[in-house]
Amino acid sequence: MIGALGHIKNIIKLQILFLVIFINTTSASEIKILKFVCSEDVVNRQPVNVSNVFKTDIDKIYCFTKVKADKTPTYIYHVWYKNDKKVFEVKLNIRYSTYRTWSFKRISNNDVGNWRVELLDENKSKIAEVKFKVVKGENDITLNINETNTEKDNEKLEKKDLTIKSNFNVNIKNNTVKDIDNSDKENKLKINQLNINSENLKKDNKDFISKNFYLLLLIAFYVIFFPSVYLIYKKFQS
Repeated sequence: MIGALGHIKNIIKLQILFLVIFINTTSASEIKILKFVCSEDVVNRQPVNVSNVFKTDIDKIYCFTKVKADKTPTYIYHVWYKNDKKVFEVKLNIRYSTYRTWSFKRISNNDVGNWRVELLDENKSKIAEVKFKVVKGENDITLNINETNTEKDNEKLEKKDLTIKSNFNVNIKNNTVKDIDNSDKENKLKINQLNINSENLKKDNKDFISKNFYLLLLIAFYVIFFPSVYLIYKKFQS
C-alpha cells in the first residue's frame, strides 16, 4: 500500500512538471515579423530613407520593427553590433497584437564599420537580423582634405619662413662683409692718404732745407767774399 502511494506521488510530480513546461512554452508569445529595416529617420511611425549603407554626416540610424504577436503584452530586444562586437541592447515593449517600435543609434565619425541589429523575442531567442554599413560622409572627406591642405599650407609657410630667415641671415652676412670691405677700403684709403701726406711733407721739408741751404750759402758768400775783397783793395791802396 505504501509503495503504491509513493508510485502515485511520482506520477503526480511528473504530471505537474510536464504541466509547468507546457505552460511556459505556450505562454511565450509567438512573434511574426512584418517589417524589420534600418532607416535615416522615422516619421509618423514609418521608416524614412531605408538603406543598408549610411554616411556619418547623418544624425541617427533607426532600426524599425513592425511585428504581430499572438499574445500581448510582450516585449522584444534590439541588440546592436559593430564589427561583430556587441555595442548595446534595447528592450522594447509590444503592447498590441500589431505593433510598431524602434531603437536608434547616434552616429559619429568613430562609427564607420559593419553593423547589424539582431531581433530577439522575450526569451532572447534570435528571430531575425538586419545588416548595414556606415561609411564616411562627404563632410568628413572634405574636412580631411581641408586638414590635409592646411597641413600642406603650414609646411609651405614653414619652408617660406625658413627661406626668408636664411635669406635674411645671408643678407646680414653679406652686409656685414660689405661693411667690413668698406671699412677696409676706407682704412686703406686713409693709410694711402697718410702716406701721400707724409711723402708730400718729406718733399716739402726737402725743398725747404734745400732752399734754406742755398740761402745760407749765399749769405755766407756775401759775408765772407765782400769783406775779403774790401780788405784786399785797401791793402793795395796803402
